[in-house]
Amino acid sequence: MDGIADADYRAGFPIPPFYLPSPVADVREQFVSLSRFADSECCGASGAHATIAGEASFGFCTATVPICWESGGNVLVVDLRDGTRRGCVMEWAAEEGYSETTWAGTAAMLADVVDRLDDPAQTEIVDGGVLQWT
Repeated sequence: MDGIADADYRAGFPIPPFYLPSPVADVREQFVSLSRFADSECCGASGAHATIAGEASFGFCTATVPICWESGGNVLVVDLRDGTRRGCVMEWAAEEGYSETTWAGTAAMLADVVDRLDDPAQTEIVDGGVLQWT
């Protein structure tokens, strides 16, 4: 699968609670766009980063890669900064910065999706066959 493009979100949000996987071309565009606002307190000119993986910060860190998006502009990113949580999935919002998720990586995120889909109490199908997380 190559993600879900802007115009094709009718199936619902496969990554809870309201995220869509990004197509590869969109990942590149999102990264370039967000990198224009690199966190000057974290991202050094030499490519070094002052914060470690999993650490909350405000501005966009160029050592994170967007993998999912939601219509309000928030993204899920893989955190590639150094540290014991390297590879974890973080949420980034322009107004709030980074926040933790429970996912140690993309494999954990996808395993969580599978577990939730197996539990009918966690999902519902609404108008037009759209998947929603409850």
